Amino acid sequence: MGKDKRRDRKPLIAVKALVASLPLILKLVLVFLRYKRAAKKRKKRFKKTLKKEGLDDQVAEELSGELSELSLKEMMKGSGSNFKPF
Repeated sequence: MGKDKRRDRKPLIAVKALVASLPLILKLVLVFLRYKRAAKKRKKRFKKTLKKEGLDDQVAEELSGELSELSLKEMMKGSGSNFKPF
């Protein structure tokens, strides 16, 4: 009987750990989505600037497509990044 009760608690412990980590997971998702939105706006502004400079639409699209986007892993490292989510 003692072993059965211990086995039954393992899923409960896993669920508790997941629930405890939910705020951190949600915060990471929120930060990532904010970054993606900011990157999209930055790309759009860059493309608009290139068009004002007199480049064709296709050339402006190609150049704005070359802007590098950070991955989530690079964002978490925070190496040289001035991005502050909160």
